Amino acid sequence: MQNGNLQHKASSIVVSSNTDITHCYPAACACSKSKAAMKKMKFPTELDLPVDRDKVNWTVMKEWVAKRVTELLGIEEEVLISMIHNHLIDQRTGPKEMHVELLPFLEKNTSLFMKELWAMLHSASSNESGVPQQLLDAKQQELRERREREAAIQEQLALKRAEAEREHAALEARLAAATTTAAAAAGGERRSRFDVPGGVI
Repeated sequence: MQNGNLQHKASSIVVSSNTDITHCYPAACACSKSKAAMKKMKFPTELDLPVDRDKVNWTVMKEWVAKRVTELLGIEEEVLISMIHNHLIDQRTGPKEMHVELLPFLEKNTSLFMKELWAMLHSASSNESGVPQQLLDAKQQELRERREREAAIQEQLALKRAEAEREHAALEARLAAATTTAAAAAGGERRSRFDVPGGVI
């Protein structure tokens, strides 16, 4: 009797060869729709670049992803950012499949984001440090600009110090001249008492 029940249950889930399997299995339906969407879409050429995810510095890339998504959307979407991290690191979703998955969230920005992301990942996996060359160049440029700003500030301070020293020297010169003039005038007054005919009055 038990075997009969098992056979009945087994027979109840047999799918006919003419049955659409996506009707019975929603996951298969979603996968089928995703593949159909991919065939109709035009993807950025950067998504064909090879990426070795084991060589990527994910600490750096996670920061970039969070920053870029926030820039594109104007707000910090933590759930979306976590989903992207999951696609990249845990599920290791392919770039084109990931493009389709992100389309409902990033909308018109999807192609731009995926183009930048995959170019970054390709560069990161090619560098020994695991960091994209774009970020390394940007950091070097930032350091150069910071040094230039600091040098400009030091130059301005040096000019101000030199100007202050010139003003101080000019002031001291004026004071010395005024002191000399006053001393000469005082000496002239003292001599004038004796410079009268007949001597001292």
